[in-house]
Amino acid sequence: MRGRTRWMLAGLAIGLVFLWLAFREADFQASWSALTQANPLWAFVAFVGGAGFMAQKTQRWGVILRPMIQPGFHTLHRAVYIGTAANLVVAHTGEILRASLVARKSQAAGSAVLATVAVERILDFAALLVLTGVALVWDPGMSPLLLTAGLLSLGFVLVGVLGVIAFLNPTPLSRRLGMMVLRPLPSRLREWVVRQLQRGVAGLGVLTEPSVILKLLALSVLQWSWIVVAVWASAQAIGVMVPVPAAIAVFVLTVIGLTLPSSPAQLGTTQLAFVVGLELAGATAATAFAASLVYTVCVVVAMMVIGAGCWIVSDWKPAARSAHQFEP
Repeated sequence: MRGRTRWMLAGLAIGLVFLWLAFREADFQASWSALTQANPLWAFVAFVGGAGFMAQKTQRWGVILRPMIQPGFHTLHRAVYIGTAANLVVAHTGEILRASLVARKSQAAGSAVLATVAVERILDFAALLVLTGVALVWDPGMSPLLLTAGLLSLGFVLVGVLGVIAFLNPTPLSRRLGMMVLRPLPSRLREWVVRQLQRGVAGLGVLTEPSVILKLLALSVLQWSWIVVAVWASAQAIGVMVPVPAAIAVFVLTVIGLTLPSSPAQLGTTQLAFVVGLELAGATAATAFAASLVYTVCVVVAMMVIGAGCWIVSDWKPAARSAHQFEP
């Protein structure tokens, strides 16, 4: 709990700094005026973009889980919303929560379900790489920051792929290195860690099927395209006509910002990403800041509210076993 509190405080501090950086160039009265005149139809489109993202994320997770378990879409959808809401309160905590909920409901090994989250992260960075490439091809004059983000994404993808290969096809060298790392641990704890890692390999099984990998990559690009739509619609709601590459730039900057500890509701991170990204397309800081607030309310806060509702109404008692479920 102490570590989680420190992480939350660090995220809050970084969020406040980002919020100050975004707000210092904005005219508050101009931002408020733009916000009060926001087009509700475009704000609703932003909400639909966020909802589409969550549905696509659920569909992709179902494909990743399919070799082990086949929980229903509604079960996964609720878990994704609950996990996302938790992430938006304390960054990076929701992944463990949603994995544990689905593992408990399906009576599967928690470590195996959690391993699928690692697969998601690799796919997310692959999608970011693709969308960054689209923005740079569409408009070669976009900020060099996008090229840097693309190269970082490529690095994350390569590291992730190499890690997965090491898990699925361990070599004598990788086994020795692994045992060297685990050797300082007490024997019982070391045995438990090895057992969890062995179970976790099952969660990576989908990556042994090339045709499924292509499908997952396509789903990942589509999934994050919904967020690009939400960003674009949020700008439209304020009356800012931005090209698609600028919306992609905001998305990329948001992802980069979220690699750091973030404040609740991603406050500050989102605002700075909108101000920097939309200014590349000629938008003023005031209108970009107002657009970021539309996005925060219609996408981020909406996810938190729906996630809280899913937590309240859902029953996460273990379901009866079925023949196709993964045996831990």
